[in-house]
Amino acid sequence: MEDMKSYISLMIESLQKKSKVLDAIIQKNQQQSEILRQEKVSFDAFDHNVLEKEELIRQLNRLDDGFDSIYTRIKEELQAHTSQYRSQISELQKLIQEITDKSVSIQTMEKRNKKSVEDYFRNTRVEMRQTRMSNRAASNYYKSMSRIDGSDYSSAVDEKK
Repeated sequence: MEDMKSYISLMIESLQKKSKVLDAIIQKNQQQSEILRQEKVSFDAFDHNVLEKEELIRQLNRLDDGFDSIYTRIKEELQAHTSQYRSQISELQKLIQEITDKSVSIQTMEKRNKKSVEDYFRNTRVEMRQTRMSNRAASNYYKSMSRIDGSDYSSAVDEKK
C-alpha cells in the first residue's frame, strides 16, 4: 500500500513536470511565431528555436515512458482499489486534463506556425521568380541594344540633328 502511494506520487510528479515542459514548448512556439512575423526572418534564430523545441520533446518522451512504465506496474492494483486512492486519482485526472488542454493549444500553434512558414516560402519563391524575370528582361534589352552597331546608332542620332 505504501508502495502504491509512492508510485502514484511519482506519476503525479511526472505529470507536473510534463505540464512545465509543455509550458516551455508553448513559449517556444510563441517565440517562433514572433520570428516568422518579422519582415526579415532570421533563420538562425528559427533553427535555434526548433532545436530547443526538439530537446523539450525528448524530455516529454522520457517523462511519458516513465509514466507509462509506472502505470503498467500499478494499473491492476489501482483499478481494484479505486476508492482508496480517490484523491490521488482525482489529482492525476486534473493534471491529465491540463496537459490535454496544453497539447491542443500547442497543436493549434504548430499549425499556425507551419502555415506562416509555408506562406513565407511561397512569397519568397514569387519574389525570386519576379527577380529572375526582371533580370532576363534587362539582359535581353542589353543584348538587343548591343546588336545595334555603335557607329550606326550614333550616325542615326547625328542625322536627326
